[in-house]
Amino acid sequence: MYATLNHLTAAGLLVRSADASGFSYFLTPRALGYYYGSSSFKDNRDSLPYLCYSTIVPQRIDWIAKAGAPRGTRVGDGAQWYRLQFSWKPSTPAGWADAFIRAHSVVLAPLTSPTNARVLFRNGQWYLENVYDRGWMLPALSIRSRANRTGIN
Repeated sequence: MYATLNHLTAAGLLVRSADASGFSYFLTPRALGYYYGSSSFKDNRDSLPYLCYSTIVPQRIDWIAKAGAPRGTRVGDGAQWYRLQFSWKPSTPAGWADAFIRAHSVVLAPLTSPTNARVLFRNGQWYLENVYDRGWMLPALSIRSRANRTGIN
């Protein structure tokens, strides 16, 4: 862990300060554009802060379907919910993300392209509500509804 922190310090993303307990590390202004305090896309379950050296670059929407609001969500202001599948590619990694950093990092979902998402359209604006790994949001029929549709009881 210290090797990674020191590597990020050498790259100019952190500054190290000696204190009574050892060292403290602080973000530099250069790191702020890569810093995320948590994730609103439910792919960082513990909401741990992280530096992101690559982002998703959407290429196209493969399909979109109107959906109901997520359970427990208040609906108002003409909000419209959609499920969609989109194809994407990763951005070029930041220059500071060398082989050492990539070898000591984790990958957050989505892992594959295309992937699924839920989006909200409200007051003329689109909001990404959640991103899922491929297959997590694919429509599925329960055994009962499948039997009813096929006439099998």
